[in-house]
This record gives sequence, C-alpha cells and structure tokens, in this order.
Amino acid sequence: MNKMLTLTNVSKTFPVRDTSLTVFKNLSLEMCEGEFLAVTGVSGIGKSTLLHLVGLLDTPSSGEIQLDNIVYSSLKPEEASRFRNQKVGFVFQFHHLLPEFTVLENVEMPFLIGGGEKNEARERAGEILDIMGLSNRLEHFPAMLSGGEQQRTAIARALINEPALLLMDEPTGNLDPRTGNAVMDHLDSLRKKRKYSCIVATHNMKIAARCDRIFPMSGNGENHAGEILR
Repeated sequence: MNKMLTLTNVSKTFPVRDTSLTVFKNLSLEMCEGEFLAVTGVSGIGKSTLLHLVGLLDTPSSGEIQLDNIVYSSLKPEEASRFRNQKVGFVFQFHHLLPEFTVLENVEMPFLIGGGEKNEARERAGEILDIMGLSNRLEHFPAMLSGGEQQRTAIARALINEPALLLMDEPTGNLDPRTGNAVMDHLDSLRKKRKYSCIVATHNMKIAARCDRIFPMSGNGENHAGEILR
C-alpha cells in the first residue's frame, strides 16, 4: 500500500507561565492509504494534541508532517485552511453539531463552505447518512437525536468532502459501551464502501482492537512501530 501520512521527529511544547510543558518529542509515525490506526495511551499523554497537529488545527514546535505528498510547513495560512477542508475530516468526542440546523444541513455544511454546489451537497450527504443508518433523521435537529445518532451525524459531516484522512478523538468516549459499539459498526460499514484512512485516538482497548494497528503513546516521545492486529 502507498504511504500517505508521515510524521518525522515531531515535538510539541506549550508555554506555561515562566516555563514550558513538552507533551511529546521526536515522535515519528508512518501510515498507509486505507489504514485504520488507533492511537492509545492514558489521558493527558498527548493523543488529542497529536490529532490537532495532523489535522492542521495546531503546528508542531519542531519536526515535519506530510500528508498526501504535501509538507505542512510549506503551506501558507489560507492554503492550510483549504487543505484541511479538502483533505482532513475531524470527529470530536463531543459532536459539536450546530443546533439550529437539521441533520442534513449539518452534514452538507463543510462541502458548501468548500465551494460545492447545493444539489451535490444534498446528494452526498443523503448517501452518507443512509449508510450511517440515519435516512429517517434528515430533517431532525440535533436535540431530537440520541447520543449515538448525533455522533454518527458528526462522522457523516466529517466525510462529506471525501477527505484523505479521517481523525477521530475519543469518538465513543461520551457514549455507553453498547451505543459506542453501534457507532463503530456503522463506521466499519462505511469503510467497506469508501476506502478512506482513519486515525482514532482512544483509551478504550476494545475500540483499538477493531483497528488495523495500534500506536501506543508512552509519554517519553519514543517512536513506536505499532502492533499489527490484522
């Protein structure tokens, strides 16, 4: 398989009053197209920070990140915003759906923001929502949905632009185990139809075991090759 994501000696440090906090240092990682990777570790280890760097929501203190043959440090701010919209989908632990818009409108939004046509946005959103088992919820508002339905809507929204990479930060962390497994089942169904790549940050090893490979973060910045599960 082709390599699609590379992190080389990536470090992240935050200023804290008169000192600084290093979350991780010299972290390196490679990921192939179509791979489903779990990033694991205890809370506070840097899983979310890592996803934010890969998702262009933050910049590394040092090191290099490359996705789809594009080196992040070469992008100007407006180019980074456009690249993030087109190439990266992000799902947070809390869905962050816009309450005043319907399920369909929430999912359409990233495509429309990227300059897509309304008719195509509706067609794409309807197709993804159908796969996610939400075709009967298109005109419902987020407050009318269960927690699992809200998270499935968030996943659909993240995928409408057919990104090269889907990033999920504890996507089932706010759900009970049964609902969380149901969300992952729908995600598996979607992956079979659309061969996208995905990184999921989780402390839930049952969720991690559903992925192709595990990248355990240790807190000392060492590079882990990951355990091949399938």
